[in-house]
Amino acid sequence: MKTVRAKILLGFSIVLFIGVMLGVAGLISIRMIGVMTKEHDELQDISMQISVMLVEPCEWRQSLTEAVLNHENFTGSLDPGACGLAAFLRRIESKEIKDAQVMNILQRVDGPHDYIHTEARAIQALIEAGNFEEARIRLNKDILPKTAELISILYEVENRYGELITSATNNILTFESTMSVIIIIFIIAAITVGIIISIFISKNIEKNLRVIIEDIKETETHITSEIHTLAELSENLADGSSRQAAALEETSATMNETESMVEQNAKNTQSAAQIATNSAEITNQTGKHMINMMETMSELIESSKKVSDIIKTIDSVARQTNLLAINATVEASRAGGDAGRSFSVVAEEVRSLAQKSARSVVDTTDIIEKNRQLTDTVHTEAEYVSNLAKESAEQMAQLDKLIKDISMASEEQARGIKHINIAVSQMEKTTQENAAAAEENSAVSNGMRDDILKLEEAVKIAKSLVKSSD
Repeated sequence: MKTVRAKILLGFSIVLFIGVMLGVAGLISIRMIGVMTKEHDELQDISMQISVMLVEPCEWRQSLTEAVLNHENFTGSLDPGACGLAAFLRRIESKEIKDAQVMNILQRVDGPHDYIHTEARAIQALIEAGNFEEARIRLNKDILPKTAELISILYEVENRYGELITSATNNILTFESTMSVIIIIFIIAAITVGIIISIFISKNIEKNLRVIIEDIKETETHITSEIHTLAELSENLADGSSRQAAALEETSATMNETESMVEQNAKNTQSAAQIATNSAEITNQTGKHMINMMETMSELIESSKKVSDIIKTIDSVARQTNLLAINATVEASRAGGDAGRSFSVVAEEVRSLAQKSARSVVDTTDIIEKNRQLTDTVHTEAEYVSNLAKESAEQMAQLDKLIKDISMASEEQARGIKHINIAVSQMEKTTQENAAAAEENSAVSNGMRDDILKLEEAVKIAKSLVKSSD
């Protein structure tokens, strides 16, 4: 597509070409008129010289006539090559006469011209010889007719040059008229082309401007509508942002409360952990003491078993001693040596049993003492375990209280989390609304981008009026 600048340059080039042609035609016309005027001036100059030269033959004839009539010597030129007419003819021939008729006429001059000079010498001789009558006769018979013929020929030359001058003048006038017509035609053509190009360019500019104006109006309408839509969407986004900010503020307050409860729960949990640690330590210590009690009880059981065994032994010894006593009594009732030996044996056995009983008594005493000590130890351990159990019960009560506090805080946290969930739901709803508004904003933005592209296209069309298209 040709731009306005290109079209203007084309029109200017055409007008410039016509102007150059006008200039060339003017220069040619000036040059030709100059040449034709020069030729006209030369012809006129020659015509004036011919007019002057017409006087010379007449004067030469008058001088010769006076010399013959007055019987005087002729003082004019007798040499045909030295007279003024000869010099004039030479000048004319030097100008390279192009007219054939003039050349033919001038060729007729040589005969009469040479003849009158030859006859003039003869008449001069007759005058010098005193033969004046003969000189007069030859003057009237020969020279005067030839001189008249010569003058007549010169008149023909003058008339021919007059015709040439008239023709040259007519040619100049005709050429001037022709060139004037040509120049007028070029001027009219330049004006016509300029008007046509101006009308074409103005219509093209008007057409493009109308297209641009229509596009701009349409795009302006779209952009105005889209701006209103964007304003409404911006208000919706602002409302959504306000609601979201309120929800965030409420969520922040709930989170602060939850954070406080979480810190309190953390402290309570640490206290509970410390109590649990202490309870575990107490439980460990209680376990250790219970182990000690179990070991002591085991020793008591073992001691009781030993006491039972000792008691059984003592009981057996008592039975045997009783039997032996009975036997000793029986044997004692007998008399005799054998009886004495038997009694001795019985006595020995009784003594042995008595020793065993004595040892059993000692052992029983030791065991009983040891059992007493063990019983004291078990009593002490039982009291310590009772104290530990009491302390553990107190710490378990504190732990139960802390657990209740943690449970209450957890309930508060649950309620706070519920509020947070509600706020998050509101934020999610607002976010969805904002997302929908953002999508609509995006659609409107795309529409505005299309309108901007139209505007850019209109701007390109406008730019194409002043610069080349890409």
